[in-house]
Amino acid sequence: MNRTLQRGRRLVIAWLLSVHAALVLHCAIEDFVTYDEIGNLAAGVSYWQYGTYHLYSVNPPLTKLLAAAPVVLTRPDTDGLVTADVPGQRAERVVGEHFALTNSENYHTFVVLARLASLGWSLLGAWLVYRWAGELWGVEGGLLAMAVWCFEPNIITHAHLLNADVPATVAALAAAWTLRGYLLDPTWGRAYFAGIALGVAQLCKFTLVILYPVWLILWGVYWWTARRVPRDCDDAVPRRAAGPGALRMVLLLATCVLVVNLGYEFTGTGKPLDEYPFVSRTFRGTSDAESGGSHGNRFRGTWLGRVPVPFPESYLRGIDVQRRDFEIYRTRYSYLGGQWVLGRGWWHYYVYGAAVKVPLGIWGLLLLAFFWPRRGRWAIPWPGDWRELLILALPALTVLVLVSSQRSLQSHFRYALPMFPFVIVFIGRAGAVFAGRECKDEDERTEARSTWARSLVVGLMVWAVGSYLFVHPYSLGYFNELAGGPHGGHNHLLGSNIDWGQDLYRLRRWLARHPEAAADLQMAYFNRIDARIAGLEWRLPPLGVTDGAEITEENAAGFGPHPGYFAVSVRFVRGSQAGATDGEGGYRFAPFRGYEYFRHFQPVAKAGYSIFLYHITPDQADAVRARHGLPPLPCAKDGESNEGSLQDTD
Repeated sequence: MNRTLQRGRRLVIAWLLSVHAALVLHCAIEDFVTYDEIGNLAAGVSYWQYGTYHLYSVNPPLTKLLAAAPVVLTRPDTDGLVTADVPGQRAERVVGEHFALTNSENYHTFVVLARLASLGWSLLGAWLVYRWAGELWGVEGGLLAMAVWCFEPNIITHAHLLNADVPATVAALAAAWTLRGYLLDPTWGRAYFAGIALGVAQLCKFTLVILYPVWLILWGVYWWTARRVPRDCDDAVPRRAAGPGALRMVLLLATCVLVVNLGYEFTGTGKPLDEYPFVSRTFRGTSDAESGGSHGNRFRGTWLGRVPVPFPESYLRGIDVQRRDFEIYRTRYSYLGGQWVLGRGWWHYYVYGAAVKVPLGIWGLLLLAFFWPRRGRWAIPWPGDWRELLILALPALTVLVLVSSQRSLQSHFRYALPMFPFVIVFIGRAGAVFAGRECKDEDERTEARSTWARSLVVGLMVWAVGSYLFVHPYSLGYFNELAGGPHGGHNHLLGSNIDWGQDLYRLRRWLARHPEAAADLQMAYFNRIDARIAGLEWRLPPLGVTDGAEITEENAAGFGPHPGYFAVSVRFVRGSQAGATDGEGGYRFAPFRGYEYFRHFQPVAKAGYSIFLYHITPDQADAVRARHGLPPLPCAKDGESNEGSLQDTD
């Protein structure tokens, strides 16, 4: 490649990374702290301050440590971050809210600083997909893969939030990248670095424990196929390159275990299995003898229980708490396509999510990459070694199968994010149409086909970029045209897919322009933080008629709808069973479909795509009350309402 082409390639890479960073930073500054970030930030600060890892233990500490590092340097008030190590306790959001309130003047600055770590992970991910796709499909394929990464809405969304999703996604990609290098050329040094990358992945998210069996399967495939190479075959791949040794694989796994222990500072390493206070039914068994049934240990009294665990105590206990949460969620409602179900989900939840959350232009590029001819005068050949495709396909499919199997907890499409980079690397195949692979003696028809193919790739990429930029900086609310765009997203998915508390600052700006609404605001806002930190004053709207509600002449006026100004998170409009702050420092739990009656009204505005704003008149309120069998409100005046009672969960 001559110097001009090299310079041009570097400029394109620099431009893509710069634009990606600008988009992510804009979202990071605009969005209010989201539900999970509250606990993540407090937990990360507590790790640095006190060296304990039990707070927010359902994810490993690395991502929180890196994110909280710049915050710790500003010397925040850490009063209240010390918590007792109670088995199974999930105190991170209560502690996180306290941390936010004690640092209210600088809290948004802390959040933005912590979000920078996710941006760093995402930039690394962009470079890795470029390198991997470039090796498979050429420089053009690498540049297309990088472009897809840099403008993919789900990547941008979680690259600007303080959570483990993008770090885990990039760590899984890096682990696969280094494993590929080891399998192609199995030296001791490559095995060592592959082990480091696998250990870092384990320190990002517990979902990535699935990489252990996947890595063993991939190693087994390379080992087995190497055994079948004839020793006297002149065209065979050298046996060292094709056959990774078992001892080097042991080094890889041992290095991974060492890195995990370093991440937890070896706290509790070597503790016998039967001494763990497990809280999930999976690990504690059916015995409820200890602590009133709060924890136990099914391995006590067995030979396995006497075995020292080579991992840190908090690592295994975190997996246990996460498993307990999956078991609890079997009593929760799940939502997909406008339908609620109790205690079970759908096998196709993440496929459906991808169909509505991924730009259609990227879907087009994926189909083009998959179906493009492998033979012919304008073909793009597959990699010479079919095992290269297996390294891409197996981790992606395993992640999809794993998250789809957890049907009791299907509220977050982001759980499928670790499969994205492998798909994006494969999409790079579509970029190879720019590589100029045509034969010198091709006719005009072949050249016309090549021009048409390049135009198609450019058109699909422009469609994908434009589809996202139309929504920016409301990246969390992105839905593609098939879903009806961001305005139609709530008809398909809820939870962190659209409503995670991110639009509070946008609501504040709207209220500043409409003081008549701010004077007597009634709000049902989803987040685990007191919205008074943003300078808002409000009270809860009255509840609607729900299953089990006892309506009498005396209490009928306490149920909704009522006239006035309302701000309601879209998950409540769709009937979600979730918590809301009450405007008085409390946190209350709305029953299933407690605020669904707002669907009878047309919102006058929206704060982002997650908070709907209503102005309900007395006549409108009485008309809907009649539909629900409620009497009209006596002498109802615009702006007056009675407050419904919610069950306090504290």
